[in-house]
Amino acid sequence: MIRVAIEAGAALAGTLQTANIGLEKLIINVVANPNIRYLILCGREVEGHKPRDALIALIKNGVDARRIIIGTSALTAYLFNIPLMVIERFKKQITLINLLNMIDPDCKEGRLVLLSGGAYEVHGLYAV
Repeated sequence: MIRVAIEAGAALAGTLQTANIGLEKLIINVVANPNIRYLILCGREVEGHKPRDALIALIKNGVDARRIIIGTSALTAYLFNIPLMVIERFKKQITLINLLNMIDPDCKEGRLVLLSGGAYEVHGLYAV
């Protein structure tokens, strides 16, 4: 799935393992490339860390003042190492396409695919 996504033109493709550091790395990479506009989630949620649940909740609800993701059941859903303005930029920049739990033999585990869709206009955000 990952190789196929990259060959088909995806900017990035891979798995998301944790609801904190994994999400922080995803956010930093997406914000660093304003051409990434779509995020496709597919496969099944991996029980335990629940990073996909945390990602969906982050995009829908954001974080509280302590940078804990609102409305997720993930145990480690905190983003302590990223400025709040970067988190907000990520939420505005991408459109989530949620295909979790769809039956597809090529997408058995939870995967992320990031697609370009024209540059996101940046105003006053420092480079991360």
